[in-house]
Amino acid sequence: MRSVRSLSQLVVIDLLVLWVIFLIPGISHLTKVPFYYLEPMRFLLLLSIFFTMSKPNTLLLGILIPVFSWVVSGHPLFIKALLICAELLINGYLMMLFLDKRWNLIPALTFSIVISKVFYYLLKYLAVLTGVLPMEIISTDLRIQCISILIITIILFILFRKKTFNRNV
Repeated sequence: MRSVRSLSQLVVIDLLVLWVIFLIPGISHLTKVPFYYLEPMRFLLLLSIFFTMSKPNTLLLGILIPVFSWVVSGHPLFIKALLICAELLINGYLMMLFLDKRWNLIPALTFSIVISKVFYYLLKYLAVLTGVLPMEIISTDLRIQCISILIITIILFILFRKKTFNRNV
């Protein structure tokens, strides 16, 4: 059972994540920098894992982040937000699983991201094929996505390479 202090820490971390998600569209419009290329939803979800090591919180954020983004900015489209929820849930779950299995950080990050992306694109393919999502299947160049995976992995590795992963929940 979590203490009140650790529960309040989870709430603070979650609120900070949502605050950043709230700010990103405005900053992106002001600076004309397409921050979505850096996958801020994924980065914040993975970052929160390292601070909380809470599977329930990770799964909650996997749902909250895309839905909150859609509510406050209208982006992504609602159907795409649901697909991103599934992607982030898988990414977060796999990351926690790999850390539990004592995987090294770089393979854990890389495989959890790649597997969740494959799942996302399978769902997106079905949504586009059935006409539920009127857009291209791959809207962000795959090279940019590979660079994004590399950047996320490097940043999180640098920040947390010496952390011991003992799960609280």
